[in-house]
Amino acid sequence: ETTKVINVDAFSGMKLGYFHDGRAFVHTSNNGVYCIDTKGNVIKQFKNSEISQDACFNSGRIILNTGYSEATVFDTDFKPVKKIANCSGFTGYADGTAMVTVKAGTNSFGNVSRYIDTNGNFVFDKLTQKKGLRIRSLNDGLAAYFVSDESGFEKKWGFRDAKGNIVVAAKYAAVDDFSNGMAAVALKS
Repeated sequence: ETTKVINVDAFSGMKLGYFHDGRAFVHTSNNGVYCIDTKGNVIKQFKNSEISQDACFNSGRIILNTGYSEATVFDTDFKPVKKIANCSGFTGYADGTAMVTVKAGTNSFGNVSRYIDTNGNFVFDKLTQKKGLRIRSLNDGLAAYFVSDESGFEKKWGFRDAKGNIVVAAKYAAVDDFSNGMAAVALKS
Protein backbone atom coordinates (compact mmCIF):
# COMPACT_ATOMS: atom_id res chain seq x y z
CA GLU A 1 0.00 0.00 0.00
CA THR A 2 3.00 2.35 0.32
CA THR A 3 4.29 1.45 -3.14
CA LYS A 4 4.09 4.11 -5.80
CA VAL A 5 4.34 3.34 -9.51
CA ILE A 6 6.32 5.87 -11.50
CA ASN A 7 6.32 5.91 -15.29
CA VAL A 8 9.49 7.66 -16.42
CA ASP A 9 10.39 5.90 -19.67
CA ALA A 10 10.18 2.69 -21.60
CA PHE A 11 12.02 -0.12 -19.79
CA SER A 12 14.58 -0.39 -22.59
CA GLY A 13 17.73 1.45 -21.60
CA MET A 14 16.59 2.20 -18.04
CA LYS A 15 18.82 1.75 -15.00
CA LEU A 16 17.45 2.06 -11.49
CA GLY A 17 19.85 3.10 -8.76
CA TYR A 18 19.82 2.11 -5.11
CA PHE A 19 18.31 4.36 -2.47
CA HIS A 20 20.86 6.14 -0.26
CA ASP A 21 19.91 8.93 2.10
CA GLY A 22 16.32 8.72 0.82
CA ARG A 23 17.32 9.44 -2.78
CA ALA A 24 17.83 7.28 -5.88
CA PHE A 25 18.73 8.00 -9.49
CA VAL A 26 16.71 6.65 -12.42
CA HIS A 27 18.64 6.65 -15.72
CA THR A 28 16.54 6.55 -18.88
CA SER A 29 17.61 6.49 -22.50
CA ASN A 30 14.87 8.84 -23.71
CA ASN A 31 14.21 11.26 -20.86
CA GLY A 32 17.53 11.70 -19.09
CA VAL A 33 18.20 11.10 -15.41
CA TYR A 34 15.88 11.73 -12.47
CA CYS A 35 16.62 11.85 -8.77
CA ILE A 36 13.62 10.63 -6.81
CA ASP A 37 12.75 10.44 -3.13
CA THR A 38 11.34 7.38 -1.34
CA LYS A 39 7.78 8.39 -2.32
CA GLY A 40 8.72 8.49 -6.00
CA ASN A 41 8.64 12.27 -6.28
CA VAL A 42 11.11 13.70 -8.76
CA ILE A 43 13.55 15.91 -6.85
CA LYS A 44 15.66 16.97 -9.82
CA GLN A 45 16.03 16.09 -13.49
CA PHE A 46 19.35 15.97 -15.36
CA LYS A 47 20.64 15.37 -18.86
CA ASN A 48 22.12 11.90 -19.38
CA SER A 49 25.67 13.24 -19.57
CA GLU A 50 25.46 15.10 -16.25
CA ILE A 51 25.22 12.12 -13.88
CA SER A 52 27.31 8.96 -13.93
CA GLN A 53 25.52 5.60 -13.75
CA ASP A 54 26.97 4.85 -10.31
CA ALA A 55 26.18 8.23 -8.71
CA CYS A 56 24.46 8.03 -5.34
CA PHE A 57 24.12 9.95 -2.12
CA ASN A 58 26.06 8.94 0.96
CA SER A 59 26.55 10.79 4.24
CA GLY A 60 23.86 13.25 3.07
CA ARG A 61 26.07 14.45 0.21
CA ILE A 62 26.87 13.94 -3.44
CA ILE A 63 29.62 15.44 -5.60
CA LEU A 64 28.75 16.41 -9.16
CA ASN A 65 30.77 17.82 -12.03
CA THR A 66 29.53 21.41 -12.43
CA GLY A 67 31.87 22.82 -15.03
CA TYR A 68 35.29 22.60 -16.58
CA SER A 69 37.70 21.62 -13.77
CA GLU A 70 35.00 22.22 -11.16
CA ALA A 71 32.92 19.98 -8.93
CA THR A 72 30.34 20.90 -6.32
CA VAL A 73 29.27 19.15 -3.14
CA PHE A 74 25.45 19.12 -2.82
CA ASP A 75 23.10 18.15 0.00
CA THR A 76 20.10 15.82 -0.54
CA ASP A 77 17.96 18.75 -1.76
CA PHE A 78 20.67 19.66 -4.31
CA LYS A 79 21.58 22.84 -2.46
CA PRO A 80 25.27 23.60 -3.06
CA VAL A 81 27.48 23.07 -0.01
CA LYS A 82 30.87 23.93 -1.53
CA LYS A 83 32.55 24.25 -4.93
CA ILE A 84 35.84 22.46 -5.50
CA ALA A 85 37.98 24.39 -7.99
CA ASN A 86 40.69 22.83 -10.18
CA CYS A 87 39.03 19.42 -9.76
CA SER A 88 39.74 16.79 -12.39
CA GLY A 89 38.04 13.84 -10.69
CA PHE A 90 36.29 12.63 -7.56
CA THR A 91 34.80 9.62 -5.81
CA GLY A 92 31.46 9.32 -4.08
CA TYR A 93 31.15 9.76 -0.33
CA ALA A 94 31.78 6.86 2.05
CA ASP A 95 32.04 7.16 5.83
CA GLY A 96 31.60 10.94 5.60
CA THR A 97 34.53 11.52 3.25
CA ALA A 98 35.17 11.60 -0.49
CA MET A 99 38.35 11.86 -2.50
CA VAL A 100 38.94 14.62 -5.05
CA THR A 101 41.79 15.03 -7.51
CA VAL A 102 42.89 18.65 -7.69
CA LYS A 103 45.75 20.66 -9.15
CA ALA A 104 48.77 20.23 -6.86
CA GLY A 105 49.78 23.89 -6.69
CA THR A 106 49.71 27.23 -8.44
CA ASN A 107 52.88 26.59 -10.45
CA SER A 108 52.47 22.84 -10.80
CA PHE A 109 50.99 20.86 -13.65
CA GLY A 110 50.59 17.75 -11.50
CA ASN A 111 47.50 16.59 -9.66
CA VAL A 112 47.07 15.27 -6.15
CA SER A 113 44.20 13.28 -4.62
CA ARG A 114 42.95 14.50 -1.25
CA TYR A 115 40.06 13.70 1.05
CA ILE A 116 37.22 16.12 1.76
CA ASP A 117 34.58 16.01 4.48
CA THR A 118 30.84 16.56 3.99
CA ASN A 119 31.39 20.32 4.05
CA GLY A 120 33.90 20.11 1.20
CA ASN A 121 36.90 20.91 3.43
CA PHE A 122 40.20 19.07 2.96
CA VAL A 123 40.97 16.56 5.72
CA PHE A 124 43.49 13.80 6.46
CA ASP A 125 46.57 15.49 5.02
CA LYS A 126 48.63 12.36 5.73
CA LEU A 127 46.39 10.43 3.33
CA THR A 128 47.16 12.70 0.39
CA GLN A 129 48.25 10.77 -2.68
CA LYS A 130 52.00 10.99 -3.12
CA LYS A 131 54.27 9.83 -5.91
CA GLY A 132 54.24 6.04 -6.08
CA LEU A 133 51.37 5.78 -3.57
CA ARG A 134 47.75 5.45 -4.63
CA ILE A 135 44.81 5.52 -2.23
CA ARG A 136 41.08 4.83 -2.41
CA SER A 137 38.08 6.08 -0.45
CA LEU A 138 37.73 5.39 3.26
CA ASN A 139 35.41 2.49 4.06
CA ASP A 140 34.88 1.42 7.67
CA GLY A 141 37.51 4.04 8.52
CA LEU A 142 40.24 2.40 6.41
CA ALA A 143 41.62 3.36 3.01
CA ALA A 144 43.14 0.79 0.69
CA TYR A 145 46.46 1.93 -0.73
CA PHE A 146 49.09 0.44 -2.98
CA VAL A 147 52.77 0.89 -3.49
CA SER A 148 54.39 0.12 -6.83
CA ASP A 149 57.75 -1.57 -7.17
CA GLU A 150 60.58 0.12 -9.05
CA SER A 151 59.30 -1.16 -12.41
CA GLY A 152 55.89 0.42 -11.76
CA PHE A 153 54.09 -2.80 -12.70
CA GLU A 154 54.04 -4.83 -9.49
CA LYS A 155 51.64 -3.43 -6.87
CA LYS A 156 51.21 -4.41 -3.24
CA TRP A 157 48.09 -3.35 -1.39
CA GLY A 158 47.45 -2.58 2.27
CA PHE A 159 45.23 -0.37 4.46
CA ARG A 160 45.73 2.89 6.36
CA ASP A 161 43.46 4.70 8.79
CA ALA A 162 42.21 8.28 8.45
CA LYS A 163 45.31 9.62 10.24
CA GLY A 164 47.61 7.93 7.72
CA ASN A 165 48.76 5.18 10.07
CA ILE A 166 49.43 1.85 8.40
CA VAL A 167 46.97 -0.70 9.80
CA VAL A 168 47.71 -3.48 7.32
CA ALA A 169 51.08 -3.42 5.55
CA ALA A 170 51.14 -3.40 1.73
CA LYS A 171 51.58 -7.12 1.05
CA TYR A 172 48.54 -8.23 -0.98
CA ALA A 173 48.19 -8.55 -4.77
CA ALA A 174 44.67 -7.06 -4.63
CA VAL A 175 42.17 -5.92 -1.99
CA ASP A 176 38.51 -4.96 -1.87
CA ASP A 177 37.39 -2.11 0.37
CA PHE A 178 36.33 -2.89 3.94
CA SER A 179 32.64 -3.41 4.64
CA ASN A 180 31.21 -4.48 8.00
CA GLY A 181 34.71 -4.98 9.38
CA MET A 182 35.94 -7.30 6.62
CA ALA A 183 37.75 -7.01 3.30
CA ALA A 184 38.60 -9.63 0.69
CA VAL A 185 42.29 -9.81 -0.18
CA ALA A 186 44.25 -11.77 -2.77
CA LEU A 187 47.73 -13.21 -2.44
CA LYS A 188 49.88 -13.64 -5.52
CA SER A 189 50.03 -17.33 -6.38
